[in-house]
Amino acid sequence: MMKNKWFLVGVIGCCMAAALGFAACAEQDNQTGTDDPSGEHTHTFTGGVCECGEQDAQFTGDAVNYKLSAGTYTGEMTSGKPDGEGKIYLTDAEFTGTWENGVPVTGVKTVYESGTTTPIGTYTGGIDENYACSGDGVMEYANGDRYDGGWAGGVYSGEGKYTFASGMYYEGEYVNGQREGEGVFTWSTDGNLENGWLFEGTFKADKAYYGKTTTTKTEGLIWYEGYMNDLNDVDSTQTGEGYVYFADSGCTYTGELYSSGALDTFTYDGEGLFTWPGSDLLGTFENGAPVSGTKRFYAESENLTLTDHYEGQFSNWNYSGHGKYTFASGMYYEGEYVNGQREGEGIFTWSTDGNLENGWLFEGTFKANKAYYGKTTTTKTEGLIWYEGYMNDLNNIDSTKVGEGYYDYGNGCWYKGEMTATGALDSCLFEGEGTFSWSAVLGEGVYLVGTFANSQAVSGTKYWPTKTSGLVKYTGAFANTDRIDTAQTGSGKYVFENGDTYEGGLQATAADGSACTLTGTGLMTYAASELTGETFGLSGEAAAWKVSACYGQFANGVLGGSAVWYFENADAPAGYLTGTFTGTERIGAVADDFTFELLAGYENFTDSAPVSEE
Repeated sequence: MMKNKWFLVGVIGCCMAAALGFAACAEQDNQTGTDDPSGEHTHTFTGGVCECGEQDAQFTGDAVNYKLSAGTYTGEMTSGKPDGEGKIYLTDAEFTGTWENGVPVTGVKTVYESGTTTPIGTYTGGIDENYACSGDGVMEYANGDRYDGGWAGGVYSGEGKYTFASGMYYEGEYVNGQREGEGVFTWSTDGNLENGWLFEGTFKADKAYYGKTTTTKTEGLIWYEGYMNDLNDVDSTQTGEGYVYFADSGCTYTGELYSSGALDTFTYDGEGLFTWPGSDLLGTFENGAPVSGTKRFYAESENLTLTDHYEGQFSNWNYSGHGKYTFASGMYYEGEYVNGQREGEGIFTWSTDGNLENGWLFEGTFKANKAYYGKTTTTKTEGLIWYEGYMNDLNNIDSTKVGEGYYDYGNGCWYKGEMTATGALDSCLFEGEGTFSWSAVLGEGVYLVGTFANSQAVSGTKYWPTKTSGLVKYTGAFANTDRIDTAQTGSGKYVFENGDTYEGGLQATAADGSACTLTGTGLMTYAASELTGETFGLSGEAAAWKVSACYGQFANGVLGGSAVWYFENADAPAGYLTGTFTGTERIGAVADDFTFELLAGYENFTDSAPVSEE
């Protein structure tokens, strides 16, 4: 039926041409064909094509198998050109659509594998004069893939969306058939990002170049933004930004990331924030672990109520190197760490506001997270001021060892010297060599330098530097810090009311040292002696010499043994006399075991009256 229609159109066309006086049709009809013995052949066109193969170059109507340069065409024609609806068979393709003045405009193109009838895909949309996909169109591939978007010259161009049979897709810009420009690529097979990834960013040469990869998976990497080598291949020469969530622990990381290539092989590298339930760490990361930064602890994770925090260096996620740990109260430790523990030199303060009048400060060496050796200080107006020695912990002195310390009573009295303790810093005992002063400034009042046990002096020297008469210093045994042991003999210096001074063996008769008796060997120096050479039996000029000093053996306050008497003449050394005396009475020579050194100025004199010359 269609054949008869096309034939009728052809005949009508020729008749109209003859009626109007056109010769073209008659010429065509009377062209000679090789199959006409008479040499003449009348062309009979069916759909613009004669059985002999000749085609009506000006055919208008519905063409059938009309051969064009691109292929065989069947459809509407005007003046020998496809115009309207039609179909053409191309090399390895066919196109059904609309033409305008011989140029295809839009339609459906099915593409086959070369030399076969196996379809590759079917395209619906705009087409250019070369039957290449152009403008907007949709290609549905035999394998289930689909492209919907812009075309130019048969390739993807402009905005488009390529959806894979699995559900994965790319949507964005294309140039010359390649992804180029801004776009989105998802690996999700059902559009649900809990089951896949989404990359959004810039593409170059069909590959992801720079952008952000995201997933809402409940475990693993949530997003990464940085340079890419391809869709699932991070540029390992660059550092990007990312976010990681660990569903099993609730931990997260936000910050700079580095990858060996694959999207799921990230390491933290650069500046970032790692969070735990109840704490976080903001700092610098290298090879997946922090090397420095601030770790903060929170009483309430949701409200971020800050309690303690640490600022410093890290190694293998532990505090390591130099750092400062500040407690919520204001107390802090600043110093060295090893494997998360205080180890090395550091400072620990118990002060809650940085004011040492309200707390303590320990400065020294730490071992295994505990204070080991150092100095603990406070500026409290009463109590221990500082202690330096071995420790069992921050507020626990090593009671098996003796250290150095300073204890201020707050009333002017203080102790400085060796100490030990039962353990606690505020239970120190004076133990060993030390100084106890009854005045704030040493030397301006009474003080004691000696040996202490159980916080009491047991021996030493007590000084009364401000006294003009009486005991000036005493060295010996003590019943306690305040009391001299009156049962023991000591030594010291005593000033009598008349100005005479004695220095040597003493025995205190009053526990406070207010009364003493001369006992032992000592030197009595006379301020204004009434004794003269005559008292000792010297004659002549020597009889008038005045006694300036006596060095000898005393008992119960009086001379009773070997002695040396020194004489002056006009306040200048004049001579000396030796012997054994009872008071001022010489009863013999000095004992063999009595040794002495002459006072300065008497070295060139000889004994004024040797016993052997009497």
